[in-house]
Amino acid sequence: MGAFVARVLAGPVRLRAEVSRLDWSGPGVRADTTRGTVRAAAAIVTVSTGVLAAGAIRFDPPLPEPVQAALAGLPMGLLTKVALHLPEPGRFGLEPDSFMVRRDGPLTFSAWQQGRPYVTGFMGGRLAWSLADDCRAAAEFVRRELAELLGDTVAGEAVVTRWGTDPFHRGAYAYARPGQADQRGVLAGAFPGERLLFAGEACRMDGLAGTVGGAYLSGRDAADRLARCRAQAYLEQFPRRSARE
Repeated sequence: MGAFVARVLAGPVRLRAEVSRLDWSGPGVRADTTRGTVRAAAAIVTVSTGVLAAGAIRFDPPLPEPVQAALAGLPMGLLTKVALHLPEPGRFGLEPDSFMVRRDGPLTFSAWQQGRPYVTGFMGGRLAWSLADDCRAAAEFVRRELAELLGDTVAGEAVVTRWGTDPFHRGAYAYARPGQADQRGVLAGAFPGERLLFAGEACRMDGLAGTVGGAYLSGRDAADRLARCRAQAYLEQFPRRSARE
């Protein structure tokens, strides 16, 4: 993701500047960060609903009730990926780019995608959350499940995603509680014409919710919307003239 940001979103990006407070009480906004204070005319907030719901960023004034309700309706789900280094695909009799699903188990596996020497196990829901605090246990669980599926011992180094315990995410993606899907639109349009906007995968109302593509498009839409609002506010400073003038 860091490479994606550097290549696709190249610009004045300031890294390692954790925001603790966002003041939107005045005509503009002020963000208090670990690298000082940043002032701007407006802000687009793209952190996860997990970070927002946990109060990791203090808003002054507090976020209004409709936003709080939207956050409650869009909690974070978790998908954990465990990649096992297995450089011998022929040993198991599987073709590259294969997918395996255990009928009686909670895991899905992808094998040697794009010719890479890895088999990756995917697990979500309660299982993923139960193993979120212990990467070693998660890796061993996937090894046992894969060994039982293949009928052979599975060793190799493991890489485990840590979305559940990462304080800057607190989950992998936002999901809508039953009957709460419309809260995505509420969050995206919470402050029409204001100096504070929300964006991210949680704000997508289409099939791109929960994806990097959805997050990117949501941020771009929010930036376009903010630019139009700022342009309109600028034009309203000047008196209108008749066509004759």
